[in-house]
Amino acid sequence: MPNIKKGCIIELRYHIYSPYISNIDEFVFQADIPIKKLEAEFEAPEYFVYKSNAKGYFPIRPTTDKRRGNITSNSITRASGRSSGTSSFETQRVEYMKNVTSFELTDIPALKEEPYVNNINNYRSAVKYELSYVKYPHSPIDYYSTTWEDVVKNIYENSSFGSELNKTGYYEQDIDALIGSISDPVKRAYLIFDFVKSRMKWNEFHGYYTDKGVKKAYKEQIGNVAEINLMLTSMLRHAGLRAYPVLVSTRSHGVPLFPTREGYNYVISCVRFPEGDMLLDATNKFAVPNVLPLKALNWQGRMISEHGGSTLIDLYPKEKSKNNIFMMAQLHEDGNLEGGYRSMKTNHRALSFREGYIGTNLDDYLEKLENKYNGMEISDYQVKNDLDLAKPVTESYKFVKESQADIIGDKIYFSPMFFLRDTENPFKLEKRDYPVDFVYPSVTSYKIFIGIPEGYAVESVPEPGAFVMPDNLGVFKYNISSKGNKLQLAVESHISESVITPAYYQALKAYFSQLVEKQGEQIVLSKI
Repeated sequence: MPNIKKGCIIELRYHIYSPYISNIDEFVFQADIPIKKLEAEFEAPEYFVYKSNAKGYFPIRPTTDKRRGNITSNSITRASGRSSGTSSFETQRVEYMKNVTSFELTDIPALKEEPYVNNINNYRSAVKYELSYVKYPHSPIDYYSTTWEDVVKNIYENSSFGSELNKTGYYEQDIDALIGSISDPVKRAYLIFDFVKSRMKWNEFHGYYTDKGVKKAYKEQIGNVAEINLMLTSMLRHAGLRAYPVLVSTRSHGVPLFPTREGYNYVISCVRFPEGDMLLDATNKFAVPNVLPLKALNWQGRMISEHGGSTLIDLYPKEKSKNNIFMMAQLHEDGNLEGGYRSMKTNHRALSFREGYIGTNLDDYLEKLENKYNGMEISDYQVKNDLDLAKPVTESYKFVKESQADIIGDKIYFSPMFFLRDTENPFKLEKRDYPVDFVYPSVTSYKIFIGIPEGYAVESVPEPGAFVMPDNLGVFKYNISSKGNKLQLAVESHISESVITPAYYQALKAYFSQLVEKQGEQIVLSKI
């Protein structure tokens, strides 16, 4: 493309001829750049009847039509006489009707990806064709279209799923010795879950079918996700618990909008208690009950009963993940800051920390942490409860950070949140048509104690403040007080839902603008 430059319009035209009548490529109508005009046609002989499934927020209004089509073929016919055989070519022509669906779209907006989206392709406008049935002339109808009941039944009845789930005779002695004296059902579930996590190593293969089987995996102490979590489910049932496998689509795999066996690519376990469900994934060494790996937090899973039926189950957690931050800091006259930092994390915040910290080289980890805060010097770094999953994980260190205040004349200006404050609103689109996915509800709290330089007094501090999103989806609280040469700041930021619908986008955007503005407000010190 010679002389191409910004502003050039590119036109493309292509045809796809596919012999795979049941697996039609998705018609994708939206990209990360705007499209001025798009025309597309899908045509199939009348013998093949397809069902279309649309997704995305950009409206698609196809038109349908019927057209004549034909197939021409040449065949050789032979005739034999007394003296010699003769051959001739014969042309056969079969006429039929074609079902044609046409799309003519204009001014398609770009689908811009912002932070907090699980998989942008879930919301890209597209159409997927599914073969419903085939009807040849003078032949019975062959049905292909499936329901979720068909999908689950096929998966459950596969020898690499249902049969493996029901296998016994390889773990009973170990489990009986583990829980023999324990009558509490919840404690039994915890013990079995921890046992499988400690015994089994995940080979990092996804899928809901076993590979070598649960017995061999148990013996070798390594297996894929199906072998580990089907094994876990079987053990929980052996312990008298109501345990079921749950089909899941990971976040990168997308949301299974339509019935298909390719819609899921993962399986976890669920134990039903009167108090509520317990979701378990024993492939992750640092997961605890109801704290699934982030990749598995993708809308809903499909729980399979003993006889192959299924029900949907919400995968997102209800309990907030916490990050409580305490900081003691001394501000110096030259604008440098030194002090101590401690954080305490629970649930998914703790899981993410452990995944990023345990097993890494400490020097490399600290270098990344110092770079995160633009050249901070860190010393006396400590982590507690990193392997004790029942307790919050704590991180502490001493630090020195330069240039944390502006010195103008005989006054010092600084934000009391220093390097911990948010400096940018992550939500910048004028309009967002897809949900904001925070993955899990959370609360972050800050308690910051600041000593001011000797010879200075507090001239002004930001006003206390609080603001709330509609329906309490988000809450922000800010309070600061001063006494002598000491300042104390308390900040709380809550996100109450894992997923916030597009209807609240403008309110969410305004909320984060207020949050960033408030965190940036400055304290003024003046020289005595």
